[in-house]
Amino acid sequence: MCGHCCPTPAPTVITVDLTPVLARLDALEALMTAETDALRAKLIALAGEVTPEGQVILDEIVAKVEAFDTETGDADGSDTPEPAPEEPAAPVE
Repeated sequence: MCGHCCPTPAPTVITVDLTPVLARLDALEALMTAETDALRAKLIALAGEVTPEGQVILDEIVAKVEAFDTETGDADGSDTPEPAPEEPAAPVE
């Protein structure tokens, strides 16, 4: 179509309700949080039971769990701090 003498067709609008998907993501986030907290509690309880060599390995596991938790974050972004508001520019004299 040339756009000059031929009418341009209206764009097609498709609406998708993502409510079920978002609800499932919220449920998965809650499950992952609970499991991560339970795993941390078990690792802390285990810390007093291991040899010094085992403690080195345990520390590595704890670091990996914490890094994974930080890397994945929350599905809704609630763990991401909001950017600081911008300071107004100083008046020019």
